[in-house]
Amino acid sequence: MSDAALIALDATVLLGLAEDNSAAWHAVKLLREQVEGSEIVVTPAAIIELALVVERLPAGEPVRGLAVLALRSLRGEWAFREVDAAAFDAAALDRHAAALALLEAAALPCRLLVTWDPDLTALPVGKLRTFLRERSLHPLRVASPLAVAQLYAAGP
Repeated sequence: MSDAALIALDATVLLGLAEDNSAAWHAVKLLREQVEGSEIVVTPAAIIELALVVERLPAGEPVRGLAVLALRSLRGEWAFREVDAAAFDAAALDRHAAALALLEAAALPCRLLVTWDPDLTALPVGKLRTFLRERSLHPLRVASPLAVAQLYAAGP
């Protein structure tokens, strides 16, 4: 991986961006402006989650349309980098989507995972740090787009 400060976005935030959610877009803007050398990445778990939404929901469902827009916008319009799934040992990772996104982001190693998922944003920092350290994974902060605004609005 490069020396960039990697920031991972999960599928919930990508759907928010597709929906033109102001908090999600504000978080991305702040991260790009305030985190020196940052690169926003999208993990395989996020791509899979979006693809499953497209596959399983019928045409005309609003969330399905948002997932299609997110998948189409990742690299081009939004300029995010998709991480190659070959970089991960899928058999060694938990299959629960939220856990998978967390483990992928820590393995990259990202410094931050931005998510709306309350199961991830509510994780106690100390327990998360211990969990990752025990697995020789990079320490990772988990925050919602609103928390990113609070963290970075005042500057680096």
